[in-house]
Parts: sequence; structure tokens; C-alpha cells
Amino acid sequence: MAWLGALRTQLRRRKTWEHDAPWNNRFREAIGTLDQSPARLRRRIEPFLPPGEVEPLMAQKNQATQLLRRQGERLSELFEEGRIEDFRHMELVKLLEEMYTLQGKCERIKNFPLPRQYASANRWFVLIFLFLLPPGLLGTMHSYGLPEIYAWGTIPAAMVSGWVFYAWDMVLDYSENPFEGLVNDIPMDALSRTIEIDLREMLGETELPPPVAPVADGHAVM
Repeated sequence: MAWLGALRTQLRRRKTWEHDAPWNNRFREAIGTLDQSPARLRRRIEPFLPPGEVEPLMAQKNQATQLLRRQGERLSELFEEGRIEDFRHMELVKLLEEMYTLQGKCERIKNFPLPRQYASANRWFVLIFLFLLPPGLLGTMHSYGLPEIYAWGTIPAAMVSGWVFYAWDMVLDYSENPFEGLVNDIPMDALSRTIEIDLREMLGETELPPPVAPVADGHAVM
């Protein structure tokens, strides 16, 4: 559970190539994804760790990785103490390896942006299309011999068609970065809370946190 909190905090720390317009940061502040500071990370992991492990962990650069390393050390200690047998130890280590693998995949998505030639070329093609659309519509109307009054219809037609392509280009642009705390993000808080509830139930706890429920337009599930 501490690993989930550390990982989602690290993934949401903004990179220089991610969106940072004023309205983006206002949106992050409204849904609570703007602050990903070490202080917030500490608040997320403290409930799940012994007090003596918090300070050494906060001194590390990658807290999520260090949590998995500590978990591996603890499994080795339990095995040496004879509290878990070979098969159980092996299966638990496999789970840790899978968590390492999944974390690495998320970090590669976060730390290596989509090559700019793809996004830039798509943006230029959309702008060229928007520039050529009005005269293309006028030429089509002229070829059908329509009255000149219909030429005014090219204005709303070009605006609607252009808006569709431009909006789609913006959606694709924002979808390139699924961990930047904006509307197209993966709802990591809701997913982490679901996993936390399941794990606490497995431990026999009865006082469980409530699920993160979506409200309004879904902002609360971030």
C-alpha cells in the first residue's frame, strides 16, 4: 500500500514536456493533483511503515523502488527464520518481480516522451487542413452551380469541421501523457484505494476507507 502511494506520487511529478499552461495547473489544483511534493509523499506512506523506516526512505531518490527492495529483504528474513517455506517464498518473490516490471513500464511511459516528430507533424497537418478547408468547400459549391447565397454556409461548415479535427488533435496530444494529473489521466487514486481496501480486508481489518467515488464529470476519481 505504501508502494502504491509512492509510485503514483512519483509518476505525477510534472516533466518539462508535459502540459503546464495556467489553466492546466488550475485544474490540477482543483482535483488535488498539483502537489506531489516530498511532504505529500511522506503523508501517503507514513501510515503503512514503521517509524524508523520513514526517514531513510525519504532520503532515497526512488522511494517506490526502495520499498520493493525492503520488501524483498523482509521476505528473505522470514524465509531464514523458517516462517515461510520455499514454495511460498518463491511465489512472493515472483510477485515482487512483477511489481518491479509494472513499475518500470510506468516509469518508461512517464520519463520518455513520444517522439516530437509524430505530434508536431500531426499538428501541422491539421493546421494545413483547416487552412485549405474553406476554399475547398467553396470550390465544391461552385462546381454544383449553387446560388451565391449558399457560399455563406461554408463559414459554419468550415468552423464545425475544423473544430472536430482540432479537438481530436488536442485529445491525442493530452493522451500522450497519462500520468500528468489532468483529465485524460489514469485514475490512479481510485485504483489504489480499491487495492488498499482489498488488501486490508485480506488482513482482517473492518474499519476500511471508502472507495473514491466519481462525482460531477469524474474529477474525483483521479
